[in-house]
Amino acid sequence: MTKDQKIEMFSLRLEGKTFEEIATRFGCIRQYVHQVISGKDKKVAIKVDQIIFPGIRNWMVENHTRIAALARVAGLSPSCLYTSLTAKSNGGMNMETCRRLLSVTGLTFEEAFGTCDP
Repeated sequence: MTKDQKIEMFSLRLEGKTFEEIATRFGCIRQYVHQVISGKDKKVAIKVDQIIFPGIRNWMVENHTRIAALARVAGLSPSCLYTSLTAKSNGGMNMETCRRLLSVTGLTFEEAFGTCDP
């Protein structure tokens, strides 16, 4: 399954499609869709109030999304995404990570990263 297909699965779920409907569309089983979207290997669990970007934080709350699931759909490492979103990284967030997050969330750059909470 390609990253684009995983992003499409995630988007369809956000639109209210069932796991069964998504599985039928992609020719797989519900269990696989659930694993892709839900992030069965939730190794990084953080409180959303640790995320310094209000736009990303609000999107995650509104869409009931954990960092592991967001990272999986965006094709990112959960630990690297955690580090970037919580400002624990000295290097900040690179543009490729920003691009992938914007693609998955559908937010504009300003909506997602316009201001941050120190």
